[in-house]
Amino acid sequence: MRSRSSGPRRSSGPGAGMWPAEADPLLGHTLADRYKLERAIGHGGMGTVYRAEHVVIRKPVAVKVLDAAHSERRREVERFLNEARAASKIRHEHVVDITDFGSTDDGLVFLVMEYLEGEDLASTGDREGALPWRRAAAIVLQIAAALEAAHAQGIVHRDMKPENCFRIRRGNDPDFIKVLDFGIAKMLEDSDVEHPSSASSGLLGTPEYLAPELIRGLKPDARVDIYAVGVMFYDLMVGRLPFAGESFMSTLTAHLMQLPQPPSQARPAAEIPEAVDTVVLRALAKDRDQRYATIGEFSTALRAAIAEADAALAPPPPPLPPPPVPEKRGIHPRVAIAAGVALLVVFSAVLWTMAKRFYTKDQVEAAAVVSAPNVAAPAFNPAPVINEAPLPVAPAVAPAKLEAPAPEAPTPAAVEVAVPDVEAVEPVDSVAAAESDTDAAPEPPRGPTAAPKGPRSGPGPLTAGEFTAAMTKVGARVKLECSRFSLRKMEVTVQVIVGADGTVKSAAPTGSQAGSTLGNCVARVVKTALLRATRAKSTHRHTFTM
Repeated sequence: MRSRSSGPRRSSGPGAGMWPAEADPLLGHTLADRYKLERAIGHGGMGTVYRAEHVVIRKPVAVKVLDAAHSERRREVERFLNEARAASKIRHEHVVDITDFGSTDDGLVFLVMEYLEGEDLASTGDREGALPWRRAAAIVLQIAAALEAAHAQGIVHRDMKPENCFRIRRGNDPDFIKVLDFGIAKMLEDSDVEHPSSASSGLLGTPEYLAPELIRGLKPDARVDIYAVGVMFYDLMVGRLPFAGESFMSTLTAHLMQLPQPPSQARPAAEIPEAVDTVVLRALAKDRDQRYATIGEFSTALRAAIAEADAALAPPPPPLPPPPVPEKRGIHPRVAIAAGVALLVVFSAVLWTMAKRFYTKDQVEAAAVVSAPNVAAPAFNPAPVINEAPLPVAPAVAPAKLEAPAPEAPTPAAVEVAVPDVEAVEPVDSVAAAESDTDAAPEPPRGPTAAPKGPRSGPGPLTAGEFTAAMTKVGARVKLECSRFSLRKMEVTVQVIVGADGTVKSAAPTGSQAGSTLGNCVARVVKTALLRATRAKSTHRHTFTM
């Protein structure tokens, strides 16, 4: 069984009320000639809730009747009326709908609300224990949606707890939540001077879910509901409350001084993600300025944590399919024959061109004489002259010998004619050119040479101002990630060694925070800082104020 308050509890069974079912004088009575009370379905500190039926339209409703003793007290009646005004003003699917309010001739005050069949979250937790974190998150998001609608109307609930969250089935959802009991709700637009009541001052609410600022007597705002939702979320996931002492005062002291254990450490087997830990612990911050500014911001952070957990569990995407292979089609025989003929023609043309290029006319005629010895050589065989001496003509071969004469080497005169006129080209003085090049730029030394000796150059040392500026940048992350381990205005001094490459080589808390959880958290964040590169490593100290 979980440690809970001893406040009023609802019961889903028949006959739960001030008196036994057979002794309750209101059973069977019709209030305001409209609502016939059939059975008691719950009892609280101020009155009894009945299942009733509208006598005209035969619609089942729930009627909450203020006890006779409380009906005679003006402040209690005003608080009762405040619940009807607050709930009817919100108009949200996760807030119970108030449909009527009135009093009887006997002086009994009542309000009428929609009839719900289900149980409160306290009964669910007592029966099932700790819930899976995803189911708990889905329930808390519905509660946050109801409170966001209430805060938009300037209404703070101030008494959020599992007993005031009713779980019903709607469609296929067995965990549809309705928020109840705005009896001590604070309407922010109402001033305490104009509407003095117990709801505007004093320590009201359930001790296990009270925000520290309420215990200190500060004026409440929407962040007291965020704190209470954080306690409920912790309770649903872990199966126990984060702050629960053996007495009323010890519980209040725990809210003021005790740091909660992260849910993932309180229940390791549940595998609660670290991102969900962060959301819960920020909602439970002692200083309300360190909590989420609005309940909508809390919901956004919780959805982001769920999405991060889902992304970590998602399977890798399947590999891309291979590109389609084009269908192979056979070549038509006629096309193949035509292509072959075209290639043969091209090949023949290439061979003919090469033959004309590499064989002279004389060699072709000589070959013709060898192949046909009975044919007389032509009488005139002029040699082509292109700026050169005529080449000697090979003598005719005797008919008795069918050997082709060896080609005769060209004469020196022919070689001289073929060479271009070198005298027309102006000679270049190579020595002068070399000297000119030498004067323009010295030739770099060949092979490895020693570097010139001199003072070592590089960036200057890291200044104290640069280090302080870098620590100021990480200060916001230090407060965000480590404030849950400290009280407000607590100081942590860290000794930091910065390497020449600008990275933090080591960071260690000093003084009273050496080895503490807070000091280690601050050092871990400082190690992520990046400074500029310097000539050598350096040591610095910086003090963070939480």
